[in-house]
Amino acid sequence: MPDKIQSQAATVQNCATKFYRPEYLRAVYAVSVQRKEQKAIELVKRFTAARAAVALSGKDSLVSLHLALRSGINAAAINRYAGMRRLPDGVVDELVHIARNLGARVEIISEPWDAAHDSVFRIIATRYGYSVIITGLRRRENGSHMPVETHLWGVTINPVVDWTAAEVWAYIYAHRLPVPSAYCAARHAFPDNSLQRLAFLEDEKFKNPHVFRKHAGQVH
Repeated sequence: MPDKIQSQAATVQNCATKFYRPEYLRAVYAVSVQRKEQKAIELVKRFTAARAAVALSGKDSLVSLHLALRSGINAAAINRYAGMRRLPDGVVDELVHIARNLGARVEIISEPWDAAHDSVFRIIATRYGYSVIITGLRRRENGSHMPVETHLWGVTINPVVDWTAAEVWAYIYAHRLPVPSAYCAARHAFPDNSLQRLAFLEDEKFKNPHVFRKHAGQVH
């Protein structure tokens, strides 16, 4: 059952039903998510003694943050950059607002990074003193990751690594978690879209509406 860790924010929405019908979300939660969330909590609890933080960047890591909070870890790190590109301030501010209202202690990072040569998780760990980074990585989006991965700089924990997009949204729906408004407002949002992609699409729409209209139909 959903627990007491919920957001008090009124300015953000839970728009899981934008993608799936409520009865489907309830069924997915009952059939698979309840089992997976307990497994994920058991995984995260193994690392509560370490200096750990959740790398918060969108819906998947929002679920990881909520699982971490339920496990006794309350630190979240939010980067203003997605790779080398700076996110719109409103997107970052909304993530911070959501995390703080859930009860997280938030660190805001302004570190661009080249995905071909570096990792945002390594940056958070080495420059801000964390030995464990909890992510929202899922295999269906990010390749063959494992629940626990060891690096030279520390450890990444991937509690939703084997979750589907529907399971992520079912958890969000069941626990009444608020999500960044880009998921709810974007005309071309899909269940698997990243927040960064939606944010940049919206930003492009306002900066260059003619180009946006020309290419909007190509979004997938």
